[in-house]
Amino acid sequence: MKYLLSLTILFAVGIGHSLHAEEAAEQLLLEARTFELYREYLTAQDWQMAEIIARGALAKFGRNSDMLLKMRAQIEQAADGNRVLRRKFDFLPQPKLTPDPALRQITCTYRVVDLLQNDDGQLPADAGKRLEKLQAEVHTACFAEVDQNLFSLHAFHTNLSLVVSATQDRHDQIIAMLKQKRASM
Repeated sequence: MKYLLSLTILFAVGIGHSLHAEEAAEQLLLEARTFELYREYLTAQDWQMAEIIARGALAKFGRNSDMLLKMRAQIEQAADGNRVLRRKFDFLPQPKLTPDPALRQITCTYRVVDLLQNDDGQLPADAGKRLEKLQAEVHTACFAEVDQNLFSLHAFHTNLSLVVSATQDRHDQIIAMLKQKRASM
């Protein structure tokens, strides 16, 4: 546990956290203790104390704390269909998910260097232009009738790849198109 805590502290400090290492360690310990106390009250079905701990955590750590999402998940599990109990904890933030999984944006990188090579396997001097042409082909084939705000398609010249953020059905279309292009080579 100490090893995991140390790694977490190093990671938090290493990514530019404004807290010093000691303050970060204290913060993590405080969050861990708070969450354990909350779980103890839930296990004991002491809903009032659990609510007090959760409200204190909200005030102390803020709405964006991952711990509050964990608290929300714990109460959902403990409530087990009890709507009155769930409503008491409605102040805890809900996880933000797109309601329909088919509408979720997924980002994928497609390496297309093999589609840009000459017949001898070498990259031509105009590989960048070929990449842009392939990007235009993908756009025409898979996104012609899609609103510009619902996807992004970018060519990356440094690694000769396409990076696409779109729904799963569009990614399936891209995969099929690239597979067909490779088969025809």
